[in-house]
Amino acid sequence: FKSFTYSIPTNLLDTTLYIGQSINVPFRKNNQNGFIISIFDKPDFKGKILDINSINKNAFYIDNELQKTLFWISKYYCCPLAKVLNIALPFQHKMKFTTPKEYYIKISQKGISDLNHNKIKYKNQLYILKFLYRENNNFINVNTFKNKIKSLTQTWKRLENKEYIISKKVEKINGLLNQSKEITSKILKLTTGQKIVSSKIQEHYKKHMLCPAVLSGVPGSGKTIIYIDLIKRIISNNKSVIILVPEISLISSTYDIMNSYFPKSVGIWHSRMNKSEKNLVLKNIKNLSFNIIIGTRSCLFLPVKNLGFMVVDEEHEGAYKQETNAPLYHARDVAIIRSKFNKSPILLVSSTPSIETYFNLNEKKYKGFQLEKKYSNNLLPSIKLINMSAKENYVKNSGLLSKTLIDKIQETVQNNKQVLLLQNRRGSSYIIKCSNCDYIKKCINCSTPLKFHQASNILQCHHCTYKTKDYTSCEKCASELIELSGSGTQKIENIIHTIFPNYKVLRYDRDSVKNKNNYFELLNKFESGQANILIGTQMIAKGIDFKNVALVGILNSDIGLYATDYRAGERIFQLIYQLIGRAGRHLDISTAVIQSFNTSDIHIKYACQLNIKKMYDHILSEREQLFYPPFSRLIRILVLGENKLGTKKRIDILYKKLKTNNNFTILGPSLAPIEKINKKWRYHILIKSDKKYWQELYNWMNKNLMTNIYNSTEIIKFDVDPISLL
Repeated sequence: FKSFTYSIPTNLLDTTLYIGQSINVPFRKNNQNGFIISIFDKPDFKGKILDINSINKNAFYIDNELQKTLFWISKYYCCPLAKVLNIALPFQHKMKFTTPKEYYIKISQKGISDLNHNKIKYKNQLYILKFLYRENNNFINVNTFKNKIKSLTQTWKRLENKEYIISKKVEKINGLLNQSKEITSKILKLTTGQKIVSSKIQEHYKKHMLCPAVLSGVPGSGKTIIYIDLIKRIISNNKSVIILVPEISLISSTYDIMNSYFPKSVGIWHSRMNKSEKNLVLKNIKNLSFNIIIGTRSCLFLPVKNLGFMVVDEEHEGAYKQETNAPLYHARDVAIIRSKFNKSPILLVSSTPSIETYFNLNEKKYKGFQLEKKYSNNLLPSIKLINMSAKENYVKNSGLLSKTLIDKIQETVQNNKQVLLLQNRRGSSYIIKCSNCDYIKKCINCSTPLKFHQASNILQCHHCTYKTKDYTSCEKCASELIELSGSGTQKIENIIHTIFPNYKVLRYDRDSVKNKNNYFELLNKFESGQANILIGTQMIAKGIDFKNVALVGILNSDIGLYATDYRAGERIFQLIYQLIGRAGRHLDISTAVIQSFNTSDIHIKYACQLNIKKMYDHILSEREQLFYPPFSRLIRILVLGENKLGTKKRIDILYKKLKTNNNFTILGPSLAPIEKINKKWRYHILIKSDKKYWQELYNWMNKNLMTNIYNSTEIIKFDVDPISLL
């Protein structure tokens, strides 16, 4: 990525230009879109300077606070500014605000009168009017009648001409943003404990605006109600709010809650929205109709006007870290930086704060607030830790379901309550293995085992798009003695159907939710009682509030515990703790069954005791001894290439440059734990630095390592503050 110098033509001299503005420029005999990254009077470039062609007048003005945030990302995450702008502000080049339209109709008073007096003669017109009459004066999408009535447009237009119906033309928007029905604002009710905590947070912001507040508490304590109360006060002063959530699956429940208190003031933003939906949100941000935006990582960069408050919900979640395309930023950390540049408060929310957040609380860099009791004042779940190595817990042909869990499932469903089961692997079986030579079938593009998916009868790689049905014999020894080892969500679903054939079961993983609407539809089905049991991966443990769940179970809490990653134990603790919090959120009695083959493991044990302090103090002690974050600064350099030797040479060149600086420790270079993904070999280096040298380290890296890395045959990634070392 390079920057180029252009001059401002005389016809644009009176136009306000700004950093991040979208412009059109001549470039190599073509016209190209670009971003303004700086404005100056005297250029350093001595060659011929061309004029800007035009500016995109529909583009957003990028406030100074967001400009500073984008510059900070470029420097901190070792990424060219042009690449940062391209990732953060892609909508700037395409601001046209055009969305498809569709018609909604409702019955008029004249229509009601003539319908009641039997004056409607034609069958199709009568059908539409009767339907609209039953809808209690609500506007109904004309397409509702599409498969019922021939010549639909002609029919409803005649009704309109006779003044029997009233029509309105609205932008065609599906899913959450479709607000055709009127919603009455709910009245916010806080418990005494919530009022006290909310008041304390407000006092903190008055005295220490730029010090992040951290809201934690036992599962189901009503943390969301606290930040709704804070938001009401913020928007009453004509300010806007950004609420970050880690996964698309959490947007639906958060939106429903926020929209019930702030009708038609709430927008959403995530990567699976189509162009029309994004255009609608951008339009409503620009005209100030939406003053609350809920979204995943990229929502952080929306140029909302008068930003007054930011919330990072489930702030501990790793999904906030961008891990594919540069810049590899952490949305929580960037949100904190943006709030500082904006001089506005920020609230980090989690029952299980990240280790970094816990450390900053101990260091008095953040201020903590805690809710001690559940919102409904009911009891915490009864937690049962089951040793799956013990013979008494084994049940023949039940897979990973212990006798205790089977009995509890039956008891729960018989009491008309629901069950959540977590198995943190999708697919039917974990690996395909030869019983004769122990060969494990791997992906042809990656150095990882293929997973069997029974529903589609294929072996599939979870790192690339490779699929195959060839698994009847061993490709190494030709033996046909093939066994399926391990259990994924599909296999657990089959076992549940075998044990409980009359129970209705839903599965919630990345195979069952192929598009954005699947997320919301499946969760709504379970919430409305259309299933007894919901089986899923870790997606079901993240902040979802089910009212009728009396039992949660983790089938194998050891999964991921022994990964070659220093954060593995922290993740397992948080996952177990969070899933326990899904049980009995609105019920007096509930149970959590945690199954493990290693019940003495400290992470599993403390999670079952809901003991955050002991767990986090133990983890911090380990990290300090090993000089890992938060006691040091960690940067991972990852080099990817199709040629193994060329990739190794490239990382060796980087290593030689790094060795010239003695202010940091270098681990590697070596093959990454996952050696190959999608035909690309992976080598990495870890750099540890004392935190007092971090600014010097970044300046040195930007000066000595960033030159021409994007022109390399290999892909070079700088991962600052990595959350995964795989």
